[in-house]
Amino acid sequence: MTAQTLLHTLGEPAAFQRALAWRMRWWFLALPAGIGLGTLRALLKLWLGFSPRWSGVRSAGNGPMMRSAVLGIWAGDQPDRLMELVRINTRITHTDPRAERASYIIAWAAWCNAIRYKVTPQTITEELSDLLREEDELTDAVTRAAQSAGAGESAMEFCRTQNMEKGVSGYCYSTLKVVLQIWLRHPYDYEQGISEAIHCGGDTDTVAAILGGIIGAGYGVAG
Repeated sequence: MTAQTLLHTLGEPAAFQRALAWRMRWWFLALPAGIGLGTLRALLKLWLGFSPRWSGVRSAGNGPMMRSAVLGIWAGDQPDRLMELVRINTRITHTDPRAERASYIIAWAAWCNAIRYKVTPQTITEELSDLLREEDELTDAVTRAAQSAGAGESAMEFCRTQNMEKGVSGYCYSTLKVVLQIWLRHPYDYEQGISEAIHCGGDTDTVAAILGGIIGAGYGVAG
């Protein structure tokens, strides 16, 4: 839906917001499986007549992150435009700033993969330094993922150290940590990356969808 909206509107912000909101309204009528509570509440508000500017709910869930990778591929070379599209995409359903920041990092990672820009566990915190200055919890999430990836831990080992033995939760920073940890170790290995994401358990469809968007960006059209 996000890709279709970009193609239809060429990323013009106001048109993108309106068109994506309508696509999501009709998608909701198809009764999609496993829809998150935050997204569910926001789409109900859209059908009740709320503008997409006011439909989002206060949630730090990871729904917007699944729609963000394609935004990075589209506008990653224009950081200000990318930030605006990520903000619009996120706030249609989720208004918590944490969801927006996590979504931006996913979009950025997809752009890095699309242009084959190598990000390492040693460089990621510097690459994201402007964003990480805004929040200690986000800094901690990215730093822990980088340290674990640098130490060569598996995703399962990392989850155990982060008290996620029962699986990855639907909280955006928990998902972000695991996605980044796997991506930094397997930036262009789709099969290995997705397998590790699924074996972590928990919200596997979301984690695998987000990671798949990033790794898939590195394969290009031919892949």
